[in-house]
Amino acid sequence: MRIVMAYFPKTDPEKLLEMAKAVSGKLESSGHRVDIVNARLDKDARLMTYDYVIALAESSGLSGKIPEYAAGFLAQAGSLAGKRSAALVRASGFQSAKALSRLMKVMEAEGMWVNDSALVKSADEAAAVATGLPLVKA
Repeated sequence: MRIVMAYFPKTDPEKLLEMAKAVSGKLESSGHRVDIVNARLDKDARLMTYDYVIALAESSGLSGKIPEYAAGFLAQAGSLAGKRSAALVRASGFQSAKALSRLMKVMEAEGMWVNDSALVKSADEAAAVATGLPLVKA
C-alpha cells in the first residue's frame, strides 16, 4: 500500500520528523511504501495518488491551534474526497486534544475519512500507533 506521511511543523520540525520517520519505519517493515512530506516546505505536494494519508501536527501554545497553513496545504493537495486517513498530534501543552480535533476537522473538510486518531508524546509512541492503523485499501 502506498502511504504518505504529511507533517505540519510549527515550532519543532526535528521532533516531528523523528516521529514521522518512526512511523514510516514501522509501516515499511510491514511491507508498505511510505513517503514523508514536510507540508511547510513541499507546498505543491500532491497526495491524491496515495492509498492512505497520515497527518502529523503539533499544537501551539495554550490555545490548541494547529499550523495555519495546514488547511491550505490539504486544499491544494488534489482530490482527497473519500481518502482513508489518520490524524496524529504531538502531545505538548494543555490543549493537545483540541488541536487533534482541529486537525481532524481540517482533514474532514477536504472529504477525507479519518478512521484513526491519536495524541503521541514520542517517536516510540507514534510507531506503536502505526502498528494499529486500519490500513485497508478501498
